[in-house]
Amino acid sequence: MSYFFALILLLLTTSVQAQEPSNVATTNKIIPKSDDLKAAKDLYEQRCFQCHGKNGAGNGPMSVHLDPKPRNLQNKDWQKQVSDLEIKKIIIGGGGVVQKSILMPANPDLRSKPKVIEALIYLIRSFDTSSVVDESNLPLNQP
Repeated sequence: MSYFFALILLLLTTSVQAQEPSNVATTNKIIPKSDDLKAAKDLYEQRCFQCHGKNGAGNGPMSVHLDPKPRNLQNKDWQKQVSDLEIKKIIIGGGGVVQKSILMPANPDLRSKPKVIEALIYLIRSFDTSSVVDESNLPLNQP
């Protein structure tokens, strides 16, 4: 019987440790493969640029028509507080899924493209102006 309880305790401890707290920022330190990065850049230009702008400042061409304004992805405080998991939830489910603006559309088709999402999160993290970023890695500065 004690073996059973020890097993349950081990399983519970492992599952709790495996979960990423939503209030702790974690960043993807691995540079995505070039194909995934290219797909993410193309996706950003097609779906994100109009509101978030070329370098994520929230100043895209459509931003003047939006209330609330798009998130400034360069904001160092936001970058520090948001986790990669939360960014992923927002990308896939849209702003409403995290009690933010419903004007941020969902992208459920990306659920089946985890490497592209990881690369998109990498791009979003590169917008953080408080960290030193190799300018050749900035999202829209590469061919």
